[in-house]
Amino acid sequence: GRYVEKDSLHATAVNFDLQGASQPSVRYTPAMEKKGLGLTLKDISPEDLLIDDDSKETIRNLDSIRHFLNENTTKNRLIRMLEADIERVMAIGCDIFSLSNELKFFMEADDFGSAVEHQEKIDHLETKRNSYDAFWETQRFEIIIVMSRPGSLEPKG
Repeated sequence: GRYVEKDSLHATAVNFDLQGASQPSVRYTPAMEKKGLGLTLKDISPEDLLIDDDSKETIRNLDSIRHFLNENTTKNRLIRMLEADIERVMAIGCDIFSLSNELKFFMEADDFGSAVEHQEKIDHLETKRNSYDAFWETQRFEIIIVMSRPGSLEPKG
């Protein structure tokens, strides 16, 4: 089963193994280490996070790069930089997910002023997330380049 709890800042998803495990497995947003849960990036699956689908794809791509670097380089600084970027993408994805849900609410309530404001925030966060794809040259970035003009990755405004 799956139990999802959302507090004021973060979302927690707890997966319960119904096959008799004594402890549930916990998956959490990047703030989990700060809250003292003792989990690291290696314990997290993008599928268990409450983030948007494009951010999940970016995290999968960045995680593949991280595995490649772990096997083929001793440049720990580069690996730490990549892991920090993965955490940033997780936080951005969580914000996009939350804002998207709020946007649906505003659209249903015909509050178009708030809806436009939320869409602008989402667009800004998506551009920010896409910059991580561009920096690390992920597979998702290659698809973005093919599907749109290169100038679309630059910040609006």
